[in-house]
Amino acid sequence: MKRFEQQRRNWARQWNAAFDAGYKTGTKPHTENTTITESIHRKGPEEKGNSKDEDDDELDNVALFELGEAAPPKRRNVSTITVDVECVARILHFASKRWGHMYREPNDVDYAWRWELFHGQNGTSEWDTSAKNPRRALSMENARFVLDEKVFENLRVDGEPQTQEQTEATVLVSVLLDQARSGLVDELLALQRSGVVRIDSYGVFRLSSTWFTNVDVLLLEEMIACWSKEMDPRGKYGVHETLRTLSTKWIRYEEGWALTSSPNDIIYEPDEFAVWRAAFETKHEEKVDDLHGVGRFGL
Repeated sequence: MKRFEQQRRNWARQWNAAFDAGYKTGTKPHTENTTITESIHRKGPEEKGNSKDEDDDELDNVALFELGEAAPPKRRNVSTITVDVECVARILHFASKRWGHMYREPNDVDYAWRWELFHGQNGTSEWDTSAKNPRRALSMENARFVLDEKVFENLRVDGEPQTQEQTEATVLVSVLLDQARSGLVDELLALQRSGVVRIDSYGVFRLSSTWFTNVDVLLLEEMIACWSKEMDPRGKYGVHETLRTLSTKWIRYEEGWALTSSPNDIIYEPDEFAVWRAAFETKHEEKVDDLHGVGRFGL
């Protein structure tokens, strides 16, 4: 029990320091330790009305769990901006239920390229280019079978867990959110760092008011190929309509991507990213060979 309580305190500090550290890493491509799910600080009583978030515009008030069918967690006031673990657990449950049986993790090169792109565009380039994807192919497949309303209820903790059930729920979610299991914490931190989502005063992840201007080129290329309204008019990919409005915010020219609000300003140029990707693959292969060449070639 004492070991888990110490972990909780460490995770809270790491979560709040993750961005201050600039995503600088040693052997991992993202945060130094992404098992930082338990940033539960002491929360005050539930408040009704008079929230500063009620003044936000409609899109800015879309909580990520509301993009699915899951019921939202109770809104709780916090003295500092931290993460509501129940909210994160519900996001994982929904993702597992809707896409867990289909979503497959990228291979090592594509995995490393995604994070190369993120770190390069956000000015946090000190990371391990040779990093491997630590997760199995269907990383989120089984989370839905162990996350239920009882677990969510036991995550609503005012301070430290008081019962065995609350402790077990905390430990369960910390395991599921680990980088080697789902990697959800890494993804959410990256979205926050990119300005796509924000954390409100209750610790809930929400789309930022300008989220569509901050998405990366990989998402845009995936959208136009798979789940835009033109390619997927019936919504078979299960992407929420709020996110599918992205196709009305960007336009794809032969020269590249531009916002519809500034159609003459090309922001993402495919040729530029192709050159970057080629250079990255060469660098990635060289680093992997340096690290694993002896074992790979039996020398």
